[in-house]
Amino acid sequence: MNATEWAILDRKALATVRLSLTPQVAFNIFKEKTITAAMQLLDKLYEKLSASNKVFLMKRLFNMRMSKNGSIIDHLNDFNGITNQLESIGINFDDEIRALLFLCSLPDSWNNLVTTVNNSTVSGMLTFNDVMSSVMNDEMRRKTIGDGISYSTALSVESRGRQNKAEKQGKKSDKRTIKIKRQVEVQRENHSVLEL
Repeated sequence: MNATEWAILDRKALATVRLSLTPQVAFNIFKEKTITAAMQLLDKLYEKLSASNKVFLMKRLFNMRMSKNGSIIDHLNDFNGITNQLESIGINFDDEIRALLFLCSLPDSWNNLVTTVNNSTVSGMLTFNDVMSSVMNDEMRRKTIGDGISYSTALSVESRGRQNKAEKQGKKSDKRTIKIKRQVEVQRENHSVLEL
């Protein structure tokens, strides 16, 4: 690529960055002419390696708790966002530490999964990907069970007002059930006789 093509790509990149920023932040890089200068200024303004930024992010990470009925995907995105911000200012976490921090941020209703994951490690080392896989599988299971519970709850709530009618129908259905069971037994006996 020649210099003209690079200049065009640089202007497009700068325009894309400016459009993705809020007006208050975009105003700070308004005078910058290249993407490199704009990114350096944004880095200088918003990613300072100050102790207060580190403390703030560490507090957010260590105090992070997923709400009882919260979305695991949203919680995972928040967790990854904070750990990525910490990595950008020089605080890196080992894979096992990230996995442990994430497990600690789950609500008490997830304790069974946490115990299962901790006991299932062969080498005694947790990996973040293994934990995420287990958490996502458990989330799917919870959603599936949750749908079944809400459906059965709806059915039991619906039938409350119709107990007298249901009781009468229950007696009829009990008689039908007994009759059907007898017919099945007779068919089995006939079938076994035919086989002989």
